[in-house]
Amino acid sequence: MTHKFALGRRTFLAGAAALGSVTLLPYAARAAAHASDVFTTPAGDIEVFPIGHASFVMKTPKGVVYNDPVGDVADYSGFPTPDMILITHEHGDHFNAYTLNSVMGEIRFW
Repeated sequence: MTHKFALGRRTFLAGAAALGSVTLLPYAARAAAHASDVFTTPAGDIEVFPIGHASFVMKTPKGVVYNDPVGDVADYSGFPTPDMILITHEHGDHFNAYTLNSVMGEIRFW
């Protein structure tokens, strides 16, 4: 009985690892190419550009939003200065003071 569980667990882990690479590789390629997903709304198109992990840039009819800007500042080159920056929480993979200060531009605080 234990052997069947171990084999099932190994199979599960191998499958999960394969699925993770299939899921993450296109995301990374899309992020590197600054490719976006476009969502059409009655107010206008919303474009979402993946950057990495929880970081993305969203262009809306009302302005540009950066979510959890972390990582290399060069990842944000070519995007407009944000009108708003959202930080979900203080962990290093969601908040990096250097990256945040580099992408802020002339953003105002409310």
